[in-house]
Amino acid sequence: FEIRTLALSLLALPVFAQRAPLFKDEILPILNKSCTKCHNENQKMAGLDLSTFSGLMAGGTNGPVIAPGKPERSLLWKMIETDKMP
Repeated sequence: FEIRTLALSLLALPVFAQRAPLFKDEILPILNKSCTKCHNENQKMAGLDLSTFSGLMAGGTNGPVIAPGKPERSLLWKMIETDKMP
């Protein structure tokens, strides 16, 4: 539930790309619980590093993982919603 709430929060904020402090204080702690074991600076599964704001914004081998304000275009949301990722 918590990771789904996070994904919705990421997608609902069109200004997310301008709010790096929000990432560190509110988003990263949740990603650390469910995502950064496989998607970090040293182990970038699918080329994706979710341990930093810049890594999240850069996306992975399949392109961007979030589309602020456009959940239907967000790979992160699709992967969480379909239970392909925790």
